[in-house]
Order: sequence, then C-alpha cells, then structure tokens
Amino acid sequence: MVKLVHESPKEQTSMTLGENLKRIREQAGLSQGQLAVLANLNLKMVQRIEAGDGDTGVSKVKALIIALGCTADELLFDEEELGEDGDLKILFEQMRKLEGQERQTCKEVIRALIMQHQNRELLKHA
Repeated sequence: MVKLVHESPKEQTSMTLGENLKRIREQAGLSQGQLAVLANLNLKMVQRIEAGDGDTGVSKVKALIIALGCTADELLFDEEELGEDGDLKILFEQMRKLEGQERQTCKEVIRALIMQHQNRELLKHA
C-alpha cells in the first residue's frame, strides 16, 4: 500500500495518495474512466492508485496532476497541510490555464470583490 506520512509535534496524520486522488477526481466531476483517458493511463491503474495498491511512479503522478489541473501539493498533501490559503493557490493555478474572455471575467470578478471589501472597510471607518 502506498502511504504518505506526515508527522507533526502534536500528532501524526496519515493519508494515502489514493484518498487525495479520489477526492480531487470527484471534485472535478470525473469518473475513474474519464480520468484514465485524460491522464493516458489504464483504468485499472487509476483504480489501483486510488485503492493504494498501484505503482505511483513520478510519470504517473505527473500525468494525473496534468489531467486533473491540480498542483502536486494538492495531490500529495491534505487540505490542512496546505494551510489556510491552499485552496486559493489551487484556484489561481487553475485560472492561469484560462484564456480570453474566461480569464478576463475571472479578473473582473476578483477586482469587484476586492473593491466591495475595500468599500466596506472605508464605511466602517467613516
């Protein structure tokens, strides 16, 4: 079984690459078969990795990262280990792949949210 272990002074947490792979795949709305096609891997290989039984060489992990549009950190570390802003880092990495109008729309939405926040802060101090 492939296990990644992270030890902290307070406690030892253990999670498998397969658990993260399944979580990210499901968040992306993909079946195991769809992920296998996107990553150019055999379906049985994806199933074995998720079960913790597969050979997870670097080339397979890289193919999964590319297919899922996630970062290595997201696949290898759990959400707590990524820290408070880990989800934002992942979203921004995914947004970098957008082009044209989609990318522009994301920027406009972010700018609008920041302006709303700034306006609320100014009103608090007025």
